[in-house]
Amino acid sequence: MFRAVAVIAGAQLSGCSGGTTPVPYLGIHGIHDSVLAISMGRSLRDKYLQLNGCASKNAPEPAQGSRTHIKTEYSCRAGLPVWWIAHDGDHVPDPSDANGVKWAPGETWTFFTQAIGGGSPTTTLVTTTTSAPNNPTTPPSNPSCAVKYAQCGGQGWSGSTCCESGSTCTTNNQWYSQCL
Repeated sequence: MFRAVAVIAGAQLSGCSGGTTPVPYLGIHGIHDSVLAISMGRSLRDKYLQLNGCASKNAPEPAQGSRTHIKTEYSCRAGLPVWWIAHDGDHVPDPSDANGVKWAPGETWTFFTQAIGGGSPTTTLVTTTTSAPNNPTTPPSNPSCAVKYAQCGGQGWSGSTCCESGSTCTTNNQWYSQCL
């Protein structure tokens, strides 16, 4: 079971049904993606807008050449946020704005913290344009331990292997353990 998903430069490809289960969804896509057109990313976003009971609205996108990103947070059923971040970039895993700052890790951390870690769900539509990085949510009091619902182990995992007080590192499979 997925607690939330973050899809960077992705789309629903042939052979995949795309799922029918509501789940918190973060989509990040470049407006001139040369591999998967942004229209394909929008289609996947729209699927989760419907599944998560979100109010529909056209999300603004940055102008080509602006080297910025625009985040839209949709108003959805409680606990099922949808965020869409369009950026002036190509098919990349780590987009950056004109200042060179890679903002996707901070946005992803904030999304998962709110969607899984117990933060407040999105209740209103907020659209922002920024070229500065978003600071991630404050880490747990013991920065060496993972917060509840975060990854804490698995083959190849190089992050924290302990969990904050009140949760236990539970093995899901050889590749993934999670603080529960």
